[in-house]
Amino acid sequence: MSISLISKFLQLDEIWSYVKNKKKTLWGFTSIDTDSRFWFNFELGSRTKHTANKLLKVLKSMILIPTGDKIKFTTDKLAAYEHAIEEHFSEDYAYLQIVKLRYKRILRTVKKVFVKGSKDDFTGKTQNTSYVERHNLTLRDRVSYLGRKTIAYCKSKIQFKRIMWINLFDYNYIKYHKSLRIKICESKIKFVKKYIHQTPAMKIGITKNTLNWRFLLTYPVF
Repeated sequence: MSISLISKFLQLDEIWSYVKNKKKTLWGFTSIDTDSRFWFNFELGSRTKHTANKLLKVLKSMILIPTGDKIKFTTDKLAAYEHAIEEHFSEDYAYLQIVKLRYKRILRTVKKVFVKGSKDDFTGKTQNTSYVERHNLTLRDRVSYLGRKTIAYCKSKIQFKRIMWINLFDYNYIKYHKSLRIKICESKIKFVKKYIHQTPAMKIGITKNTLNWRFLLTYPVF
């Protein structure tokens, strides 16, 4: 399936957890669209170019790039992203790295490195990784496997992937996203509809209404 993006700004990040035991770290790489907050895909694995490549390969197959346009990526300083983006998107992209410098775990400075393109490519509130980092917080809140200090970490990578897919459907198609609501009334009177609410899928144009679990479980697979 190809999705024509409303916004061409994508943020990528990784979130860590454990699998089997607390000596085996498992990383989850995720990608979201900045404007619609649509969560495209994820990959579970090590924090290496191999996992980043898998993420970008699937992401490439989901995005239709209009002629003469390009995708804008924002990530942290992980070098694996730079190589994977270059391999899968050729010349059709601009790339910004947000480099956070810490001393004794305390954030000291934040530096913007334009790996490809310039600041003119990243308009509005896109020169950051705030959206994908907030999405990571949502995942940690909803998925017990991602708790930082927990005994409920996942014992099976396959089970972890299943839970992530369930949350992807819930996040994109079922739950309204507060930041996407459209104000339609300035009235302060109670019980008057003031907003039109949207899911990320509605915002990006895939659906016109919210979906439900019945839809997921009964939709025919061809």
